[in-house]
Amino acid sequence: MKIPSKPIACLLAALSLAAIQAKATLIYDNGPINGTWGAYIVQPPYSVSDSFTVTGSFNLGSVQAGLWVLSGDAPSTIGWSIGTAPFLSDISSGISSLTNTFYTNLFGQFDIYQSVFNITGAVGPGTYYLTLGNGTTSNNNVMGWDINFGPSSAYHNTIGQIDSESFQIFGTSGVPDAGSSVMLLGIGLAGVGWMRRKLPC
Repeated sequence: MKIPSKPIACLLAALSLAAIQAKATLIYDNGPINGTWGAYIVQPPYSVSDSFTVTGSFNLGSVQAGLWVLSGDAPSTIGWSIGTAPFLSDISSGISSLTNTFYTNLFGQFDIYQSVFNITGAVGPGTYYLTLGNGTTSNNNVMGWDINFGPSSAYHNTIGQIDSESFQIFGTSGVPDAGSSVMLLGIGLAGVGWMRRKLPC
């Protein structure tokens, strides 16, 4: 018996939708924006690398970070990498557009934003490093990463060890939970039953 491709495509789409509906969760928090102390520049030739530790397996999804720019400017893009040591990119790397939420203005000179960008990569339990560099702004001016003295170990590519920066990392579990597996099995069986009722033998 030949099964038409359209029902199969519909079934696969339903299975894929169920598989990706896992909600992103906070997997590491290095603390909120400080917004009063300062920021390290994350544009060539400078980059900053902060550690983060996870206790499970996760697919990385996004980062939220505090970024400083000159008043009237806005962050545009950021270069990032995830590695097993400072400044390494052996897990993943890329350049991402930034989605910004205005946080505050400091002394009429700096606008500080809570900026979100997408990342990729999969990590297991352990310690890794998020590195930011190659930042751009709307007006091609300076951009910095907010210093907040969080628990992360942080490094500057020309200075060495520094105080850490404000960021949070979000992701999804790298291993489907039992409930998701049962749901996928149920959808699969329902799809087979639907095809048996609707398709000619």
